[in-house]
Amino acid sequence: MLMETLLTINGMFYGFAQSALIIDIVGENKRGGKAYGKYSFVMGIGGIIGPLLGTFIYEHIGNTTVFYIKGLLLIVFCVLIPTKVCYKYRDIQN
Repeated sequence: MLMETLLTINGMFYGFAQSALIIDIVGENKRGGKAYGKYSFVMGIGGIIGPLLGTFIYEHIGNTTVFYIKGLLLIVFCVLIPTKVCYKYRDIQN
C-alpha cells in the first residue's frame, strides 16, 4: 500500500510535465493530440507485454537473465534518449 501511494504521488508530479514535453516536441499545430495518443497506446501495450515477457523469461530461463536484459535496456536507453530526443527537441526550438 505504501508503494502504491508513492507511485501515485510520483505520477502526480511527472504526469503533467510528460504531457507538456510531448506537445513541445511535436508542436502545438502539428497534431499533438495524435502524437500523445500514440504515446499512450505504446505505453499501454508495453505495460501489458513487458510483465508477461519478463515472467516468461524468469520462469523458463532464469531470474538473472531478466536482471541483465533490464540492465542492458537501461544502458541503451540512457544513450539513445539524449542523442535522439534532445537533439530533435533542440532543432524544434531553433
